[in-house]
Amino acid sequence: MRRFTRASLLSLGLAISFVGASGCAGDGANSGAGAAGGGTGGQGGTGGQGGTGGQGGGQGGQGGQGGQGGAACTDGETRACYDADPATADKGECKQGTQTCTGSVWGACTGQVLPASEACDGKDEDCNGQVDDNIADVTCGLGQCQVKVPGCVDQTVPECTPLPPATTEACDGVDDDCDGMIDEGCSCEDGDTQSCYSGGAGTQGVGICKSGTQTCVGGAWGACEGETVPGVETCNGADDDCDGKTDEDLGQLTCGAGACFVSIEACAGGVPQTCSPGNPKAETCNGVDDDCNLLIDDGLGTLSCGLGACHTTVQACIGGQAQTCMPGLGSAEVCDNIDNDCDGNTDEGNPGGGAGCTTGLSGACAQGTQVCTGGTIQCMPTVQPVAESCNGKDDDCDGQTDEQNPGGGSACNTGQLGVCAAGTTACQNGAPVCNPNAQPTVETCDGFDNNCNGAVDEQNPGGGVSCQTGKSGVCATGTTSCQNGQTTCVQTNQPSLEICDGLDNNCNGTVDEGNPGSGGVCPTGKQGVCAAGTYQCQGGALVCVSTTMASAETCDNKDNDCDGAVDENNPGGGMACATGQQGVCSAGTSTCTNGGIVCTPTTLPSAETCDNKDNDCDGVVDEGNPGGGSACATGQPGLCSAGTQVCQNGTISCVATTMPTTETCDNKDNDCDGSVDENNPGGGAACTTGQQGVCGTGTYVCQGGSLSCVATKTPSAEICDGLDNDCDGTVDEDNPGGGVACGTAYAAPCTNNKTICQNGVLVCGVANVFEETFATATAANSWNGWTLGTEWQIGTATASTGHDDGYGDPSTDHTTTADNKLAGVVIGGNASTASTHAMYYLTSPIINTAGAGSIVLDFWRWLNSDYSPYMTNAIEVYNGSSWIVVWQSSSTSIEDGSWKNIVHDITTHKNANLRVRFGFAIGDTVDLYTMSSWNLDDVVVRRCQ
Repeated sequence: MRRFTRASLLSLGLAISFVGASGCAGDGANSGAGAAGGGTGGQGGTGGQGGTGGQGGGQGGQGGQGGQGGAACTDGETRACYDADPATADKGECKQGTQTCTGSVWGACTGQVLPASEACDGKDEDCNGQVDDNIADVTCGLGQCQVKVPGCVDQTVPECTPLPPATTEACDGVDDDCDGMIDEGCSCEDGDTQSCYSGGAGTQGVGICKSGTQTCVGGAWGACEGETVPGVETCNGADDDCDGKTDEDLGQLTCGAGACFVSIEACAGGVPQTCSPGNPKAETCNGVDDDCNLLIDDGLGTLSCGLGACHTTVQACIGGQAQTCMPGLGSAEVCDNIDNDCDGNTDEGNPGGGAGCTTGLSGACAQGTQVCTGGTIQCMPTVQPVAESCNGKDDDCDGQTDEQNPGGGSACNTGQLGVCAAGTTACQNGAPVCNPNAQPTVETCDGFDNNCNGAVDEQNPGGGVSCQTGKSGVCATGTTSCQNGQTTCVQTNQPSLEICDGLDNNCNGTVDEGNPGSGGVCPTGKQGVCAAGTYQCQGGALVCVSTTMASAETCDNKDNDCDGAVDENNPGGGMACATGQQGVCSAGTSTCTNGGIVCTPTTLPSAETCDNKDNDCDGVVDEGNPGGGSACATGQPGLCSAGTQVCQNGTISCVATTMPTTETCDNKDNDCDGSVDENNPGGGAACTTGQQGVCGTGTYVCQGGSLSCVATKTPSAEICDGLDNDCDGTVDEDNPGGGVACGTAYAAPCTNNKTICQNGVLVCGVANVFEETFATATAANSWNGWTLGTEWQIGTATASTGHDDGYGDPSTDHTTTADNKLAGVVIGGNASTASTHAMYYLTSPIINTAGAGSIVLDFWRWLNSDYSPYMTNAIEVYNGSSWIVVWQSSSTSIEDGSWKNIVHDITTHKNANLRVRFGFAIGDTVDLYTMSSWNLDDVVVRRCQ
């Protein structure tokens, strides 16, 4: 983290608010007292008390004489601004903003970007010159699975993947299966105690972390008491998170602004610190923020001098330099609303005026005199306009004479008759007159004298015309008549009794209602039911109408259609019907007889025959097996061949005496399909033959009408399949198929490189169960099951420089391929020597080595390291319950200038969840050499039978 000297701190400013000392406060925002001895007054406020007032707009004086402490700026002026530590401006994501002067006051700072908390995105948000720094590590997992990874790697928040838990909890005082409990399920004697620890692997005994004690209660281990596990780092002089560092990453405290800015470490000597800003001073013109309000040379105002056109205003301070005000030169006064001669008066003496002129107005206002008004020469009228009167003149000077009828509009009497008597006064030709409101018109029926002759509605105006009364029937027509000023329709006919004449005689809106004159009996002259009738009023005349109308003929012994014939054409008959009898006698046809419908059978009873019908109409079909009973051959095979003739479904069929059944092992054709004992009836079940090996199991087979157990396989030459192929009682004897050269012969214990028949499978005596070349690596904090601790990387081999001893990183990997990929610590660089730390690991994925015989770890390294305790290197394997160190560097430095092959026998640690990890730790940084550290390639775990 960047550190500052006292001198550099005083040169910086930070956006921290504070209360100033006495004599700094003003009346308005951003206000402050002027400096003693004529300092500029506070912006927008009055001069400070107890000292000389701020100079503004003129000479210095008490209390900010000359403009309430002086203007801070000129409208429209702009300047750069930044409300944070100036050292961070335009660094990283931070940038300065802009202030604009409005109303002589500097506005808000717009467009600026201030320091913010750092995010993992490849950007410098806190603007300290470093990208993605100060991001806390991420911890995940419980117990021995706990892992800590960096909070940000290559602009990405890495995934934190806990180490794999042990399949079973080992009774070793730690949380092997990573479930937050220690030694659960382990038996013990009541009262026994043991050491325990539930924190992450590698943290026990580091910093404040220590093991506790478990006590056996009820045959089971209780809680781990007295242990201390990693926590959040706080300022207390202790390593709270047990990572080998004390009070790390607690940041800095900053306070104050401008000359008062201070930045200190948040924690010093295990004690939280308090930041106290420097003391502000009165602002002076020196290019420094003396009063610590984030503004430089602010509140020093402006200097003003001169009157009128000679007036001049300048900033009191520009670029840290005090300014001087010089007034301009005057000139002869002209009409321009400016004090040209700088005497304090504007446009005095009517400059350019006094001549006669034409105003451009109408009437009495047309003539005027030139006058200097508002900075321009204007023609002012000699006579002012007045209200218009009816006199034939333009009194209001608007270009119109006697407009808007002056003096007119009142009611008056014209002296005429009728509607022509009422009138209204109007201004005409400069004098008022009375004009009638209405002119004479043709007389209308309205109660008025329309033609102004002294008579009202004379000669029945609008009358004598045929009209409709609005009533019904003969009362509907009438003649119009003018009565009391309204035209009325008077009906011609009065209502009378209704008669059969096609008219509405009683004027009720209905014609010939009530069938007038009807009801008498009369002959119609028609036949059948249509002969009798009565009189009816139809179409304004009496008519004889049949009492019963003609209709379709029905079976009722009447002439319904009035054609002179009764029940002709069998009405209602000819339809199929049920006779109520059985069999073929049930169907009949309906017939109209004597006015009623009768159903007659279509077929009569006969002797029964085999035709699926009830021929004798007794309700039974084909009874007595007509035509059947003789012996016959069915044509089917087996037990179904003999039969008897039977009448079925209206035909004679030969029916088998015995029906088909499921085939049984009896040497007969039970299912009548032409085959005897087919499909091995009763057989197919597994059985024991009494022989050995593959010949011992058999299947039941139907042979000659009985079941026998027949072996499934016969003896054959022995092969490597885990079976007794030759049925001699021995499995895979004499290594069948084995002895063939395979793989590569290595040093002991991996010398047998021939095939071996093992558990029914041919395997090579030497084989790789895991191999990693890092050929396609694209790692961040994990790749292909590998987990990368701090500073570990997987990528392209890159030569390094800057080491104090040994050799730099290689420029090529060990693998003889074009990928040139490897794993290492800071590839192309050196291990960090900034602070001590516990082991940083590169951890492999899980490797199943259970049942693999002997196993070895074989890899190529390029390692350059200082000796212990400065730098310690280790190789560890996970044995299913804990991590075991198989190699650790000593007090001798390691200097590999080429790739070196390393082999370790790890047979005693084989298990289904084996993992391998390579690590390095820094134990002391005093006189620690900078070294290139680990480079790894072609990591192999090999099985050796």
